[in-house]
Amino acid sequence: MHDYEPGTKLYNMICGNPAIHFDVPSLLPNSVFYPNADLEWDIDGDPIRLFGRKLHSFVFSCSKLNIQALAKECRGHGCGETTTLLHESALCVGGVPSHWSLWKYKNEQQAGVGFSLLVMGSSAEEAYAKTYESNRTSPTMVCLISQRGVRSPKLPDWFEQTDPEFVLFGGFDDAQGAYDIFPLQHYQLIGKLQAQTTPGAGTTYAFLNLFHGCSWEKSPEEGGLPRYPSRGQGKRLRLFHRTASPNQASEVTARKLAEPQG
Repeated sequence: MHDYEPGTKLYNMICGNPAIHFDVPSLLPNSVFYPNADLEWDIDGDPIRLFGRKLHSFVFSCSKLNIQALAKECRGHGCGETTTLLHESALCVGGVPSHWSLWKYKNEQQAGVGFSLLVMGSSAEEAYAKTYESNRTSPTMVCLISQRGVRSPKLPDWFEQTDPEFVLFGGFDDAQGAYDIFPLQHYQLIGKLQAQTTPGAGTTYAFLNLFHGCSWEKSPEEGGLPRYPSRGQGKRLRLFHRTASPNQASEVTARKLAEPQG
């Protein structure tokens, strides 16, 4: 059994019963909210790589992302050899252009279990307002990962409304220990997760198994050759757990969640 089961409706859709039908409230229980997921040149799939078998619904905001291009790459490349694409559609969520895809794991031991990925082409504030705030609920995990050159980021105004159980915190600051402390005291560091590095130029992008091959994976050409930056180089991820009113069950769950997946 997984640490956090998907909501009943989402679970049934992954299993094929009932028919797949998009519904925002069904995606929000035990979900992961990743604002500004277009961290550099494409979607940062590390949260899915790390927690896709433990938390089964992901809500990303990508203010610079082309939703049509995303849909094309979703069909063409997707999440690699470990999953099957069950459904994908371009739609609007509260007027925000979005893309929704539903995935199922091929592994027989994970039969009937997969995840939902909702990508919204908007700012973090708008994505949060159109999903969690409007449905009066909060994500189980929030990912706060800064772009290169941003150090000591301030918590966004909407964060205090969420009070998530877990926070994936990080960035590209080369200073050791820069992300070992979370700004709020009632969160405790429980895991230092390894960001997967990108192979060198001319090789297959396997760091995410998510939308590899996208046109936005590489930087503009320099000297006649494309430049392939490495997302993982210098990227540090830390997992924090909310310690307010802890109980034995949540502590056990936190330890399991911090363990790397095989």
